[in-house]
Amino acid sequence: MIYPWFDYCQRQATTLAGFMKWPFAEAEPWARYLRLGPEFFARNAASAEPVAVDLKTALADPNLEHRIVESDPFAAISMYRRPSAPNRTILAVLPHSGYAASALRAFVDALLNLGTVVVTEWRDPRLVPMSFAGFGLLDQVALLERTLEKLNQPVTVIGLSQAGWPTVIAAERHPKQVQAIAMLGAPIDPTSNPSPMQDWLAATPLTMVEQMLTSTVPDRFAGRGRRVFPALLQLWTHAGTSPMQYFDAQNGLINSILNNKPAIKHDEMHRLCDVPAELFLDMIGLLRRSPQAILDDFAGGFDVEALQAKPLLTVEADADPLVGRGQTHGVGHLLRSKTHAQRTIKGGDHIDLFVGPQFTNQVLTGLAEFVVQHSPET
Repeated sequence: MIYPWFDYCQRQATTLAGFMKWPFAEAEPWARYLRLGPEFFARNAASAEPVAVDLKTALADPNLEHRIVESDPFAAISMYRRPSAPNRTILAVLPHSGYAASALRAFVDALLNLGTVVVTEWRDPRLVPMSFAGFGLLDQVALLERTLEKLNQPVTVIGLSQAGWPTVIAAERHPKQVQAIAMLGAPIDPTSNPSPMQDWLAATPLTMVEQMLTSTVPDRFAGRGRRVFPALLQLWTHAGTSPMQYFDAQNGLINSILNNKPAIKHDEMHRLCDVPAELFLDMIGLLRRSPQAILDDFAGGFDVEALQAKPLLTVEADADPLVGRGQTHGVGHLLRSKTHAQRTIKGGDHIDLFVGPQFTNQVLTGLAEFVVQHSPET
């Protein structure tokens, strides 16, 4: 029921915003305050639409080299490189959890100073016709495996948030191509200090989660009839768990409307991408399992020794409302890592691991040092 209800609200807000603009288009500056409310709601409602800004456009660098490494109906794996960048390759596995790749523009932009960056750009499943099958966790792993095979060169692999488990499994299956592994805010061990949200999702029957948190794609999209986890729910979750960051973004939108300036933080926070229901439910299912059980269910024959000697960096935020303490660091125990560096961002939120001042000041420096140390130029 989410989409029919939201489509109705969106039409009303957009119509009202257009009506309020028209009679005052050439009026005095005070008229902008009259337009503020309708335009504010219309701009927020527009976030429900599939993202029109891809990562290449968001990076806005005319000198950037770009090509597609691998592709399927649900994703494009893109390679980006600046002509002056060092000669090393980084595979950044962005999460498929409700945000488009362009929402993490700043993260990718920072990595581009370190070398060639290969990025997962997930496609909104609302745009994928039902003639294509669904897309679950094992499909995500298979896509990463094909990517590593296509690259056929040593890479440093960075798994973000939801992408943690697919990254670990794909890396274990192609250890010769993996120089080092970094994990940022990834729930590898969901049994370690589960967050209240993880507790609730783990305790709720999966059929009930499916009924409450997935929706059917409306007829106006190519993927009509497909079941998805609406990214709007991810946005609302972020608003509820990190209200100050969300209010700051909305305040930026208000200033943008009143002063006719870009609302960069708001725009990036609202670049959403729905998640295939199969993948969403697979990830919820992981909350009910120990790391060993996850390996047994999704990665039969997992060879711990394949990654044991690979340099490993894990980064957590100690105020993360989505991923509990120790869940990311737990990958070191799982892999019996011999070279495991751990970093915990004091007072950090989940989003601080990927964008914003705390990412720049506390995460990026250590991540860059790790990449440079363990991924020598070729």
